[in-house]
Amino acid sequence: MPRLLLAVRTLSLAALSLATLSLAALSLAALSPALAAQTPPCLSLNDGTNAVSGNVTGYGFAGPDSRAWQFSPPQNLTVESAQIYTGNTFFSQDMRLEIWSDNGANLPLAALGGGAWKISTSTPRGWQGTNFDRPVALGQSLLYWLVWTEPGTSLLPIEPGGVSTPTALSIAGGVWQTQGAQAPKFRLFCNLLDAQSVTPNGAPCPNAAGLGTALTNQAPTIGNADFLVDGTGFPANVPAVMIVGFTPGWISIPVPGGPPGCQLHTDPFLLFAGATGNGNVRQSTGSSGHSFFPLPIPNVAALNGLFVSVQMAAVDVSFSVPVPLVTSNALQLLLY
Repeated sequence: MPRLLLAVRTLSLAALSLATLSLAALSLAALSPALAAQTPPCLSLNDGTNAVSGNVTGYGFAGPDSRAWQFSPPQNLTVESAQIYTGNTFFSQDMRLEIWSDNGANLPLAALGGGAWKISTSTPRGWQGTNFDRPVALGQSLLYWLVWTEPGTSLLPIEPGGVSTPTALSIAGGVWQTQGAQAPKFRLFCNLLDAQSVTPNGAPCPNAAGLGTALTNQAPTIGNADFLVDGTGFPANVPAVMIVGFTPGWISIPVPGGPPGCQLHTDPFLLFAGATGNGNVRQSTGSSGHSFFPLPIPNVAALNGLFVSVQMAAVDVSFSVPVPLVTSNALQLLLY
């Protein structure tokens, strides 16, 4: 690891000198990009309002439940991420979104791609989602399913009086069952997730599980003590790191001794150590291939305009190279 990250300090962002960060904010604000807005979805349903029924899912003691909603794209699309409107005030655990094929009898057949994220009980209900572990090519007018797996007691993303679509339900990972039609609130994106002041930068490199990517469902606002970054699509049960940098003009470089195509899209100023999950969304180890890193933002006005770049990396022993670290895209954040 020293060959990869020279002079990296294993510190918490919250433990950094606020005076140092304040000076960095003042000196780098002029170099930082303008606030970005979220890219519109390439396919969505019932996402024009935040109206929901208010109902929550049940809690199955045998394990997490999955729900699926059928959809058909009006044109050929390649989808890279998805969101639904949800929240959970009981469990700070993982959720998953996946796209599945149709079995020809109006039920899900097999997963085509998906990902996970961490949802916090302190986060207000809203649009939450994840990147997929591989781009999913959707054919015009063909049938697909958006599959949501959650720990239980989660807000159902259903809009009263909205446009309905066939629904399927799997109890604790069992057989899919046809349910009555519902009006799901979802967004599919033909890009990695972005948002106001959150811009993906650089491409992830392939790993044994697909594509590992970095994302956040939180706003990088001053004083957001719950801010966190997710990594999804990595090999399961392996060491993982989050790299944090502060250089807006950083030029991506190959990981020294790393797998082909894996790059550092972030200057390695800080390093946070962690691991990827090896279970399902209910288990304490976390969903397979998913990791998350809290990155609380101090309530210091001088941090307004501070540029922060974050990137995920994880060990992938399938590569016979000196430094078998597979890397994600970076997220460029502009605190506001």
